[in-house]
Amino acid sequence: MMTVYKITRTADIPESMQGLGLVQAVRFEAETCSMPLPSEIEEKGGTAYFNGFAFELKPGDKVEIVHGGKLGD
Repeated sequence: MMTVYKITRTADIPESMQGLGLVQAVRFEAETCSMPLPSEIEEKGGTAYFNGFAFELKPGDKVEIVHGGKLGD
């Protein structure tokens, strides 16, 4: 089953723009996913793998499921 993941990032957005709600977001549709725990991502980032594709996470990135599965499947 395909799961859609959304990664939201504010690390590269100027604070003045963050106050207006501006973020960067990327979505992945994958059958498999492996990533660090949310607390690890919050503190130091890490690497998430979507169907084997590596995506570097920055500290503070938020990962959520948009459709399907459960986080970490």
